[in-house]
Amino acid sequence: MPTNWNLPELGDNIETATILRVLIKAGDAVRKEQAVLEVETDKVNLEVPSSVSGTIAQVLVKVGDKIAPGAVVFAYDSPQSPVAGRQGPVTATSVHLPDTAVTGDRRPATGGAVVVAGDRRPATGDALAVPRAAPFVRRLARDLGIALENVPASGPDGQILLEDVTEFARALISSHVSRRASREEQKISAPPLPDFSRFGAIATEPMSQIRSVTAQRMAHSWNTIPHVTHFDTADITVLDGLRQQWAPKLQGTGGKLTMTAMLLKACAHALHKYPQFAASLDVAHEAIILKKYVHVGVAVDTPQGLVVPVVRNVDQKSLRELAIELQTLAVKAREKKLTLDDVQGACFTITNLGGIGGTNFTPIINSPEVAILAASRSMLTPVWIDKSCEPRLILPLGLSYDHRLLDGAAAARFMRTIVDQLENAELWKLEG
Repeated sequence: MPTNWNLPELGDNIETATILRVLIKAGDAVRKEQAVLEVETDKVNLEVPSSVSGTIAQVLVKVGDKIAPGAVVFAYDSPQSPVAGRQGPVTATSVHLPDTAVTGDRRPATGGAVVVAGDRRPATGDALAVPRAAPFVRRLARDLGIALENVPASGPDGQILLEDVTEFARALISSHVSRRASREEQKISAPPLPDFSRFGAIATEPMSQIRSVTAQRMAHSWNTIPHVTHFDTADITVLDGLRQQWAPKLQGTGGKLTMTAMLLKACAHALHKYPQFAASLDVAHEAIILKKYVHVGVAVDTPQGLVVPVVRNVDQKSLRELAIELQTLAVKAREKKLTLDDVQGACFTITNLGGIGGTNFTPIINSPEVAILAASRSMLTPVWIDKSCEPRLILPLGLSYDHRLLDGAAAARFMRTIVDQLENAELWKLEG
């Protein structure tokens, strides 16, 4: 009997993915680590490798499908003999609920059902161990599409009881319903649009996965975080002179000395001094999570939408290293070659529109972070110094912060630390 293979977890907070390519077909031999799908998530495009070897019996997805971790992708025949008595892998079946419809790939269905197929995780200890459960418990789990290996046991000697299965099913259903409700919430809150075709020619195109999830997350961040934005300016006349002096030294290294790279250096110093700006707020447990690392996300504009690759351990790298790494990540972002590791783990974000224009803007916090720095276009501005007016290159900055955790005075001090770093550029070193 063919075994089902379920889509694994794709990364933190990735709930759905759109299939761009299906790399297998019925009859193909598949091996472990072989790519079977190419998918688009809100963060990156990536190939999904198989965790099994065997012969493809049936492919259950197609290009354009939106699927979630746990959804059945294909059925395969294993080259190994089945173990007697072992429960087969999950088959996507349904538990009927009123007014609820989610299919195995999490798309709306016409019936009232929720798939509760758990993703099969390896059992601890002996990989071939059979979960302990009475026949009627096994039958219920099979009918619900639940792998017993995933069900926490509360019975004696690790036996899975009937209530363990029902509680597990209830939790899965609740999870799927709440995820769908979250997605539907924004659709419901939006007023209906008029028929624009009455006024002239129109064209409609689908939102990319990146744009769609960005819209959801920005709305969630704006609706749940009390944003405050603190503005300031930095005199970067000396700093820009150093940038022009040092830039040729990076030629041929794959790096480009930009203002964003210099902002990374300044922010690393400020985040060390004020670690609460790299924290996260755990509302459920009324706790503050302080991070012992300085990983900074940098917003990059791409044809697919905004992505935020992460520069890790910014505080441990020289300006030269930061410039090279930043340029590498920006190229990967625009060429859709970022990996999940490239976009996870940030504790603070920088967004710079100076290369395009604008005098200032208020960035939206990238939850679960608590602050984000915005930079706009620097301008030559007359500045009164002592008894004379001089032209100085002035950089506008905006710091949005979560007022649940951070106060105005702390934000002002944090921003002044960044400004002081930028204005005392004569202390900077390209290699230090």
